[in-house]
Amino acid sequence: MAFTQNPFMPKESASYAEASKKWKAAAKVVLGCEVGELGQYAEWLGHIRTWRATKKSSISGKEVVFGRFEYPPGASFISLDEVDYTKKGTPVKPSSLQGIDSIISEVSGIVAYAGNIVLGKSQFVEQCSNMIDCNFAYHADRCTHSKYLAYCSQIARSDNIFGSDGIGNSSFCLRPSSCMYCARCLEISKCEHCSDCYYSHGLSGCSDCMFCFNLRSAHHCIGNLQLSPEKYQKTKARLLSEMGAALSKSRKLPTLLELLSSQKPDYAFLKSAASGMKFPEGKKIDKKPIESAFSKTAAIILGKPLSGVDKYLPWLSQHTNPAEKIPSCLSGKLLLLPDHTHFSWFPKDRLLSLEEAEYVAERLKLSEAEAEGITFANAAKAISKIGYVSPEWRMGVSRDNLECKVEIDSTNCYSGTLPINSKYCSGFYWVRESEHIFGGNEVRASAFCMRCYRSERLQRCFEVDSSSDCSDCYFCHNCENVHDSMFCFNAKNLKNAIGNAELPREEYLKVKQQVLEEISQKLDKDKSLGRSIYSLGCKKGCEKP
Repeated sequence: MAFTQNPFMPKESASYAEASKKWKAAAKVVLGCEVGELGQYAEWLGHIRTWRATKKSSISGKEVVFGRFEYPPGASFISLDEVDYTKKGTPVKPSSLQGIDSIISEVSGIVAYAGNIVLGKSQFVEQCSNMIDCNFAYHADRCTHSKYLAYCSQIARSDNIFGSDGIGNSSFCLRPSSCMYCARCLEISKCEHCSDCYYSHGLSGCSDCMFCFNLRSAHHCIGNLQLSPEKYQKTKARLLSEMGAALSKSRKLPTLLELLSSQKPDYAFLKSAASGMKFPEGKKIDKKPIESAFSKTAAIILGKPLSGVDKYLPWLSQHTNPAEKIPSCLSGKLLLLPDHTHFSWFPKDRLLSLEEAEYVAERLKLSEAEAEGITFANAAKAISKIGYVSPEWRMGVSRDNLECKVEIDSTNCYSGTLPINSKYCSGFYWVRESEHIFGGNEVRASAFCMRCYRSERLQRCFEVDSSSDCSDCYFCHNCENVHDSMFCFNAKNLKNAIGNAELPREEYLKVKQQVLEEISQKLDKDKSLGRSIYSLGCKKGCEKP
């Protein structure tokens, strides 16, 4: 895990120039004041959770950006623009192959992990990787269908977003984290369907709120207290003036979590607000549907069903984001705190379950004098008695999910983080519009896959990374429109291929059968494979991921 850091003034470029122009316009909209060039705020905006890394190209020595880096340190790395898609691999001789290890040895010459991945209709994208259909993006990674971004990670269908991670369907936001359908906001956390909100957490369907926590359908609130529109606007204008002055002077603002962490919580006030609350018993979820889906998926991909998903979870979850069990500061109930965007920065002495947070929100509020008298300088102390956060988030219609951390419009998902419009998934991180995904990280619009990563539109794939529009592929990296193939790297438009070289279908199927039998036997025996798409580039002596 690394922080994005860029303390120097960026060089002028078309992408940076447009991003800086949009940054100044967005700051004017959100804060109501003029600010300086984007580069002056790089260190502040870049202080987000990210797995971003840079390496040197093995071909040219140029800098190669990876949106998430889990590759072996001794592997070969290349930039996407250095890939020669016309170059084909040397056909393997099926008769000489004696299992997976022999195939890996045969194809070792083509194994190179690609960064600076910018796909689709993207233009004016700089210092970015794992970008799809993005325009005017600067220093960003793992973003899709978005424009006017700077110092961002994991952004989808959004525009004019700066210093952010985990944002969807939002616009004109500065420093938001893990939010959806938000507009004109500053320093908000885990909010949905909100507009014109500042320094707030856990809001849903709210507008014109400042320093608020876990409210639903609230308007003109400061410190969870509703004010008249006139009093609210007067206080808001003063606070924005103070924020703008502080930002212009220091080139940064404190985060909401920093404000909360700077003060010791008042549990007496919290317990008083929770008086009369009935703590619901956990709902029992039937695991049979997910067990059946796991067995079915394994049978489709490997030719043989597997049973007992729990036995395979450590292996399935190997390259996903873990979760930590932390007790609620109110009830002691164990909560799952996922390593998702900024969640792991939540102050652990201020965690509540979602039900607890929503219950106390209506009862934890500032007095009218405190709300109208709050200043940016005393905000940390003022909100200390009302500021609690929840790592749980359920949005839309979700049901029959078990041990899922953050779930949106999904069903029958088990032991994963952030399923969005998905079903029958387990051991994953951030699956979107997908089904029957077991193991994997950031898979979109895909079905019946095991241990696939940062890919979209995959069907029946196993150990596939950074690829799109592929089906029936095994151990492939940076592939597009590749089908019925294995051990291919940086390739397009292949079928029945091994090591980027196409074979007669009968020969390919014979090798495939041998590979699948070896995988099935190993998994049945050890519940783990001992190799992955990330280990194929391992040089002698390096540790296999």
